[in-house]
Amino acid sequence: MLLFKKVLGLFIVFEGIDGVGKTSHINSLKDFLMNEGLDVIVTSEFSEPEIGKDLKQIFVQKKLANLEELLLVNALRSWHYRKVIQPALNNGKCVIMDRFIDSTWAYQINEDKNLAELFSIILTEIGMQEYDMVFWLTGKNHRNSNLISNNVSDRFDSNDSDFFEKVHRNYEAVFKNIPSEKLFKYENINFDSVQEMIRADVLKVYNRKLHI
Repeated sequence: MLLFKKVLGLFIVFEGIDGVGKTSHINSLKDFLMNEGLDVIVTSEFSEPEIGKDLKQIFVQKKLANLEELLLVNALRSWHYRKVIQPALNNGKCVIMDRFIDSTWAYQINEDKNLAELFSIILTEIGMQEYDMVFWLTGKNHRNSNLISNNVSDRFDSNDSDFFEKVHRNYEAVFKNIPSEKLFKYENINFDSVQEMIRADVLKVYNRKLHI
């Protein structure tokens, strides 16, 4: 018997440092939801071939100022939301994102008040729909730092443990402002048990949204 009985667009985000297990959990959740009959897309801003991968190379190869990074990231974000996320949600698809707005706060804004003010203005102008839920995965970076994945913050992910601790604190500050019914934090120690809880959380949010 299917757990998800009606087509309903869900916007799900996974956050956390590189190598903490986001990709594995994203793929497992995607397979689970597709087996339940949902139409699912997995995406990230820097994975889109039309523009994301080109900009990603700029971030990797060029030394940009913080302001330049922020402006480029959000130009891409606006395009990605308009061309990929919004149409999918409007068509009742489930969108799973590998990092989103919260990672920009954690990695790029940091404690820069001027950038924070500018970022808030930019987000208002873009006018994106809020995500339905965010999974914050914590734990150690188990990934080879020479590998590059799908986010500009990966450029920072070869830093030492002090950097990761600072990013963790930044995430904590960001997530204090996220409603508890949207935020799900798990330490990724046992994959199977965490994945089981993730699936239960998605079903709970789905049912709540279904009856709004």
